[in-house]
Amino acid sequence: MFTFNSSYLKFYFLSKMQVPNDPDNDFVGSSQVARYAARERGVTSVTFTVNDDLVAETEELFYMRLEPLDPAVRVGAKNTLRVVIRANDDAYGVFSIDEVNSSDADAVPGQDIQPVTGTITFQAQQTEAEISLQIRHDASQYRFEEGPNSKTVTVDVTRGLDDEGQRSPFGNINHLVTLRYSFEVDVNGGATEPQDFEGTDGALTFQPMETRKTISFLIKDDNTPELEEYFRIRLFSLEGEAELVVPSVTNVIINANDNPSGILSFQATSDGERPLQRVNEDTFSSVTFQVHRYEGTFGEVTVQWEVTRDRGASVPVTEDIGPVRGTLVFADGQNEASITLTVVQDNTPEPAEMFDVNLIPNSVTGNAEVEGVTVARLLVEDSDNVYGTVEFGPGTDHALFTTQTPRTLRLSVTRSGGRERNLLANITVQYEDSYEQREEGDVLEASSETFVLPEGQDPVLVDFDLKASAFLSVGGQFTAVIESVSFEEPAPRFGSFNGPTIGEFRPQTTVLVQAAQANGETGFFNVTNQFVDEPEEGVTMVGLLVSREGLSGRAVVRWSVSGNDVTADDVQDLSGTVVLETGMSEVLINIGIKADDIPELTESVVVNLDSIEPSNTQRLRPGATSIVIDVLSNDNPGGVIQFSPQMAASFEIEVSLV
Repeated sequence: MFTFNSSYLKFYFLSKMQVPNDPDNDFVGSSQVARYAARERGVTSVTFTVNDDLVAETEELFYMRLEPLDPAVRVGAKNTLRVVIRANDDAYGVFSIDEVNSSDADAVPGQDIQPVTGTITFQAQQTEAEISLQIRHDASQYRFEEGPNSKTVTVDVTRGLDDEGQRSPFGNINHLVTLRYSFEVDVNGGATEPQDFEGTDGALTFQPMETRKTISFLIKDDNTPELEEYFRIRLFSLEGEAELVVPSVTNVIINANDNPSGILSFQATSDGERPLQRVNEDTFSSVTFQVHRYEGTFGEVTVQWEVTRDRGASVPVTEDIGPVRGTLVFADGQNEASITLTVVQDNTPEPAEMFDVNLIPNSVTGNAEVEGVTVARLLVEDSDNVYGTVEFGPGTDHALFTTQTPRTLRLSVTRSGGRERNLLANITVQYEDSYEQREEGDVLEASSETFVLPEGQDPVLVDFDLKASAFLSVGGQFTAVIESVSFEEPAPRFGSFNGPTIGEFRPQTTVLVQAAQANGETGFFNVTNQFVDEPEEGVTMVGLLVSREGLSGRAVVRWSVSGNDVTADDVQDLSGTVVLETGMSEVLINIGIKADDIPELTESVVVNLDSIEPSNTQRLRPGATSIVIDVLSNDNPGGVIQFSPQMAASFEIEVSLV
């Protein structure tokens, strides 16, 4: 494993270090990504792992190149690195045997085994050679298993029999013969008494013509892992007409037991399942698995391992994980070793992927065994926003359609990043205005909508239908919120851990009701009293301005005139209608005040807006549905005051002085 340092990339985001000339996958992954935060200077590192394979290779030369991933990033002139992988896996090896030794004092090289030295040379392309050794037999041995359970066993002592167990033509067996035997513990043998065996020294007596006797002893069973062990039984002190010949000592071997070299496996989880490690490719660069050596730890043992991809994918494992195979070595006494894997960090959106780390049973050396949990699992989470970020589009992408039936609120939902798999999203919408409190269900046919974002499609338009009776006011607003995003069934096989997500910038949006989209709210523009004089003759027209907020739809307004003693003799029309077409905001109601010769005090004519149609999308403005026209006093309602015509035109008054 080695590290390439890229210095002083002054621009934000990413650069990629790649190996363009690696057809044999000598490296784990052909590229790695270097990341810089905004305005960051200095040195960052990317790590390449050399793929440890079992192929003998001569020296190989590679060139690594630094490339920008962002067009705003400029790479300097020093953007190429020369890397040499040295010859490996004994590509030029010569193997020799220097010496044959034994730790047993009774085993003499040259006497018990020969030759004691030699050399083997492998020519180019040669893969096999032979070593021939001659083993000389001069002692007997017995082998026993330790268990199951402690047990009594025997070894034979014979007289007058050959190697085949037949009567030998040599020697006399007609006499009584006795000899003694003893159990001996060899410091190099490993077996101890009474832990491993129990035997009692004693004597054997051969009656005339008797050729076979047995020595009995107990082999004890325990749960302690042990290598092969032995002790000796020696014959001595012969009495009678017989000769003690070789072999007079036998080795009693207790075979290796209770897995002395160990059982190699991963450690199961608390519920007995295979161990699972989960990593995020965007943040983790390596992961380690512990392999345990249970029971015995005698001697050096090795086991090969291999990483395989879970079924269903044909992409080479080396594009995501490396190395893909290797050999784990346990030294004598070592009970734990680790497998470290490099996670290839790239910028390709990928779903979660599962890999198996397999211990290969038939690859074990050193008499260990692979049993139990032989497979560990590595789950690489979905990466690089493979399922995308869901949020509303810009405000200009939304629309309110009020000239169609039904009226519709249309929202635009975008999906940035990856667009793999169909997604389900849920949106809720509420309407509110400043004029009145609306109950849920007054405006929209449904305030919540779950819809599909198809794989690869962007944007998606979502329609919310308005009720026919819904009244929209100018300045009212619809507020939409993305409540949740999930997968349309079936969910990804290995789950999803980093997406899909709801965007942070536009998780909600608002759509304002403009005047052209609002329903009409109609009333008199000015409700203060109007003062007019009764005309001397004909009709005086009084124009009353009716205004509408919200220009959507055609409105028919019915009006009428009322008042005390107001009749058709006073007003030209006592009722009528005016029409506001779509887009119109104002209309006049003309009230004609008639002339007459009848003396009248000031008379109030009340003009009322009685109704508006259609009533579900148009309404009268509260407090602006009536106005008073005061027709001022006319035709001398108080009469004409003058002197009576019967009176003299003049009078004289005499004034006397007293």
